[in-house]
Amino acid sequence: MSVNQLVVVIGGTRGTGLLIAQRLQRQGVPVRILARNPERARARLGPTFPIIAGDITQPDTIPRAAGVCPLRMTSMRLSREPSYDTE
Repeated sequence: MSVNQLVVVIGGTRGTGLLIAQRLQRQGVPVRILARNPERARARLGPTFPIIAGDITQPDTIPRAAGVCPLRMTSMRLSREPSYDTE
């Protein structure tokens, strides 16, 4: 992977996605984070990452967030079960 290739991380506000986003950024790779709630993501991530508002379940989210980005990394849980995340 070229250091100049943009990577969009879906699910990058916590857990594995956050760790991957941080590691890529430390290696000099430009990273964007896709988040349903940009304000909450900004509070969690600080000013370090560009945050794109979007919901992976909405059809227009990926083209808008990624543009011509050739690399996308997804680290999210898909489930019909209720989330027990208290945040």
